[in-house]
Amino acid sequence: MKNKFILSIVGLFSLALSSCEQKPNNSTETISETFVEEHTAQNSLDWSGTYEGTLPCADCEGILTKLTLQQDGNYSLITEYLGKESGLLDTLNGTFTWDGNVVKLEGISQNTISGRYKVEENRVRHLDMEGNVITGELADNYILKKVANNKIE
Repeated sequence: MKNKFILSIVGLFSLALSSCEQKPNNSTETISETFVEEHTAQNSLDWSGTYEGTLPCADCEGILTKLTLQQDGNYSLITEYLGKESGLLDTLNGTFTWDGNVVKLEGISQNTISGRYKVEENRVRHLDMEGNVITGELADNYILKKVANNKIE
């Protein structure tokens, strides 16, 4: 009786092990597990182009800003300080890098402006010196809208 009980236990154990046998992976499962693409502004939006707007200014009427982002990673940033006697027009050209949904303009003095813009649908949002979205009453004033055929979208 004791031997039959042990044989039954061994048989059940063998059956349990055989049911754990690995099955070949379905190729669709393998692809879906290994092919995971991150969804970002860079790979899902039509981001290259020119963006315009007037950013707030502490000691002038505003900063007329025109930012052009090119597909090859180059940018052009033109700023004009409105209400200043000289008009203070500045043009910067350089390259930019991506950090998720944010472009960082290289060659910008971090002491004057952040040089970081969050890319959104048909617009870019100027970020603060730490790279954060500016909030509060003036938040919408930090948006540059995409220009198409000399018209703002």
